[in-house]
Amino acid sequence: MKALRLIAWFLIFGLLPFWASLVIVILGSNGRAEYWAAAPWLVVIAIPFCVITLITAGVTYAVYVATDGSSWRKLKYAGGCWIVLSTLVLVGAAVFWHLRTGKEQHGYVPAAGARDVLAVATPRQERARDARSAPRGNSSYF
Repeated sequence: MKALRLIAWFLIFGLLPFWASLVIVILGSNGRAEYWAAAPWLVVIAIPFCVITLITAGVTYAVYVATDGSSWRKLKYAGGCWIVLSTLVLVGAAVFWHLRTGKEQHGYVPAAGARDVLAVATPRQERARDARSAPRGNSSYF
């Protein structure tokens, strides 16, 4: 029975992004052929997010196993671990989303130090600049 619960925990929660993307693809298709041309990529994109949920499920299960005491105490600590890890993932996603949309809306302007690094001239540009600054004519003969 415990093995069945463990397998269900990892298959349901650990692969939650996969199941959610699969449901979205199936519900969104409604028999439209053009939808199926691009929609399966949603399932492929869900795979990296499954890694995050699988790690969360693994750490939560490890906390459950390592906690001593009654099953209520184990569930309490494992649930707290799950809440903390899920909150960290959601806050990280929100910060990433905020920074990403901020750059897209306002246009990305690098800082002064970054502009100096980005303004490094190529060897061809340096030779052209040196050629422009060189004195005109053959002054060495006079």
